[in-house]
Amino acid sequence: MKKVLGVSQFNVNVKNQSATVIFDPSKTDLNSLREAIHRAGYTPKYEIVKDG
Repeated sequence: MKKVLGVSQFNVNVKNQSATVIFDPSKTDLNSLREAIHRAGYTPKYEIVKDG
């Protein structure tokens, strides 16, 4: 995920089976993030939280 342009932070919580991705929407979009997750071998289930 850190290789995806615009991703500034990526944290995984193995115990909760979750991840948090912070990204700049002017540099990437949700589809690009979803594709990167699929390439890593996972199926994304997500909640969108907008800052500001």
